[in-house]
Amino acid sequence: MPVLIVSTRRNTKKYQLLSANKHVALLIHDFAGESDADLLNYTALEGRQRHSITLNGDVKEQEGEMAERCVMRTRRVVRAQD
Repeated sequence: MPVLIVSTRRNTKKYQLLSANKHVALLIHDFAGESDADLLNYTALEGRQRHSITLNGDVKEQEGEMAERCVMRTRRVVRAQD
């Protein structure tokens, strides 16, 4: 089963919503990224079509050793981006 790690603090609205509703959907879309290019989000760009996927799943909050491993993994990714 694929796993997606979402890291958030417990004092956020995101955490409250994920705690209240364990069923989630995540949209992944290749937006152009610039507000002036919104039209490109719905048309072909240099011959390439835009794509979207929606992932549906259930939230499982990790605790203990697994949670710590997720935190360490997230920290490594953030450091690599700096």
